[in-house]
Amino acid sequence: MPNSIPFVKPLETFDFGYQPSIDKKQVLLLASYHFIEHGDNVIVRAPDHTT
Repeated sequence: MPNSIPFVKPLETFDFGYQPSIDKKQVLLLASYHFIEHGDNVIVRAPDHTT
């Protein structure tokens, strides 16, 4: 049986107030895939203090 996520949670329902360190404007811009049209690269990384 393949792994699967038990439910779908649309980005529009994400509570940005619960995690204020997440830049809502930046997330929504990435979700628009605008960077693909411009041929830009996207690098997502964790903070340096995590393992």
